[in-house]
Amino acid sequence: MAKDYQDIIDDVIFNAGQIAMKMRLNKSMGQLYAALYFSENPVSLDELAKKCRMSKGNASINIRHLERWNAVTKTFSNGSRKDYYVANSNIMGFVMTRGKEIFASILNRGEALVSRSLNKISSVDISKMDEVQQSEIRKHRTKIEEMDKMLTKMKGLTNNLQLLEQFLK
Repeated sequence: MAKDYQDIIDDVIFNAGQIAMKMRLNKSMGQLYAALYFSENPVSLDELAKKCRMSKGNASINIRHLERWNAVTKTFSNGSRKDYYVANSNIMGFVMTRGKEIFASILNRGEALVSRSLNKISSVDISKMDEVQQSEIRKHRTKIEEMDKMLTKMKGLTNNLQLLEQFLK
């Protein structure tokens, strides 16, 4: 393979790691995926680690994550005991799956925080407060309830990300 071409592939693999970090993924995952995506044939874990300039242990851990997200598939080669991997060429499917997981995680954390705030404000005894304080507490409670409703609606959106994926195709 020509040196210039290899430099380009190395640059693509490096940049894929940077993109992965922007997507809140491990840099190594992006590099491994790119190395497989641009490979004509299945690649062994040893070869992947070498291509991506990482330890075999790091490659192994991150390739398992990619397998769970259906970004890569394990294959076998006749006459070899090694596992080989190929990239799922449906990048949009992989990105949408990961995006949905991140979005759901953020919403779950937000929902827990809003619920805790709602419980705290609901436990406040406003009967001993003056009218101004009572009014403020009621306004804050209403706003927290609105946030709770908004989060519930947004959680419903995570189930509709398939529509967005179809639109983007």
